[in-house]
Amino acid sequence: MVDEKEMIEFSAVVQTYNRGPLLSETLEAVRRQRCAAAEVLVIDDGSTDDTEDRIKREFPEFIYIRIDNSGAGAARKAGADCASKEWIAFCDDDDLWLPDHLERRAGLIRRFPQAGFTFSNFRAFGPAAKANYIHFDCTPPGWWETAAEILDDDLILINRHAFRHFLNFNPAYPLTWAIRRDVYSDLGGINPRYSRWQAEDGEFLRRCALGTPVAGDRRVTALYRRHDGNKSRSQIGNLLWSAEIISEQLEAGIIPPEYYAETKECISNKRKEAYLTAFWNRDFSSMSDIFTKYAEVRKDWRLLARHLIVKASRRFRSVGFH
Repeated sequence: MVDEKEMIEFSAVVQTYNRGPLLSETLEAVRRQRCAAAEVLVIDDGSTDDTEDRIKREFPEFIYIRIDNSGAGAARKAGADCASKEWIAFCDDDDLWLPDHLERRAGLIRRFPQAGFTFSNFRAFGPAAKANYIHFDCTPPGWWETAAEILDDDLILINRHAFRHFLNFNPAYPLTWAIRRDVYSDLGGINPRYSRWQAEDGEFLRRCALGTPVAGDRRVTALYRRHDGNKSRSQIGNLLWSAEIISEQLEAGIIPPEYYAETKECISNKRKEAYLTAFWNRDFSSMSDIFTKYAEVRKDWRLLARHLIVKASRRFRSVGFH
């Protein structure tokens, strides 16, 4: 149990690669926490810009660790492996914690001391962010009431089926993760195999959902930066890589038998959603790749009909019909 007066100490882990000024914003937000992190570890994933000089000049009190370029997951792992405090809190190098982020996290931990993994809500910002996007506003109807074992205002203890609930909605992005260090070790830590895969964070999140009680805060405590770029390709990649990672977890026996049926359905649905995303964005190359690779897409008559219509339309155009 956590005593109300007991100090909860956090190791803040910030992974970075060639972020420059954005990293400075992130680290300044970490520095300005009302409940200060006991240590801040900045893991430089082989940057080629002025990252090292910037950190040592602007944030000399932070611990700087440089590794060979290995991807976001491996950088988070390097930070977690070096962390010395009871709780490890993660933040990416372009995101921002609000000043009360760690303060509210400490309150969440005191409220639910049995939880070994915690998360909170966030708001999106940046050039590619949807206006007024708050992540938990996207929660399916009734999700909190179904997922919660205890719902105490904005603080939630997720019931024993956290894995099941996280399959159809992911509330926990890495910028809001905080995990107890002994739980992190017991779970085997972040798997670097997936470090360069899109949706790599979901692999560790699902192991946490299976391995420890989970608690969340519905209050917005962080800001998630959305950059310009090919949003459609990113969505497609996240869906397909996520499906692939879940498939590997299923094959490895990580997922208990009671969740087999819904896990297989989740994998299939992600692949179908990736195809539909490609269809609505007229990404014909991705459509063709997904259709060829995944039997569940070819066997869905609605997707097959779309595929045949697009294929016929493109054939007519190629021979001069308009």
